[in-house]
Amino acid sequence: MFVYLRQQWVDRRVAHGVNASLALGGTDVNRIWLPDAYFTNANDYEVFTSNQLVLIDSQGRIFYFAFVRIAAACQMDLVKFPLDVQRCQLTLESCK
Repeated sequence: MFVYLRQQWVDRRVAHGVNASLALGGTDVNRIWLPDAYFTNANDYEVFTSNQLVLIDSQGRIFYFAFVRIAAACQMDLVKFPLDVQRCQLTLESCK
């Protein structure tokens, strides 16, 4: 599946006095600290670096946006196949 991941946090170290948001995109996103978020039931994932965006406001609030492809594991009950409906959870956690 493809998801558009959005995260927000505060890092006072990047606060600035400019009355506008600073934007980082692509590989420049790696220049700042990012949370260690991961999907617990993902078998494989890919973050498209060309579709990453970070906005930093004057107070140090960081807004992170990324387009992510996730291949996740899901238990399926196929007793009523093909008249069934499957629902799978995608769990996002921090590893630390």
